Amino acid sequence: MANAAQREKADTGAYLLLTGMVEREDNQYVSICPELGVASCGDTVEEAFAMLAEAVELHLKGLVEIGTLNEELRERNVRVEYEAPPYEYRPRIPVGETNGANGRIYQFFRTPLPA
Repeated sequence: MANAAQREKADTGAYLLLTGMVEREDNQYVSICPELGVASCGDTVEEAFAMLAEAVELHLKGLVEIGTLNEELRERNVRVEYEAPPYEYRPRIPVGETNGANGRIYQFFRTPLPA
């Protein structure tokens, strides 16, 4: 449970800018966040991204609980941002075949840095 100082720190607006990658594998879409080594899956591209976002959130909360968040971010060279970009940055870039059927789809997303 977060104490008052941790809650204040959480309200500073710090966040991580991460990459979500989705690729079709058999009858599912597999999603991965390469910066954190977190993966998930879904029946659709949208569901795979949503499940990945949830997995990233749970992973970060787990790192906070065991006290290794800062160490993990340092080891993986994940940069903490303190000023949000002036606009929402969520491009989707299909890679591979022009129809994207066998390619990867990348999505960049922000996630708050938990305290």
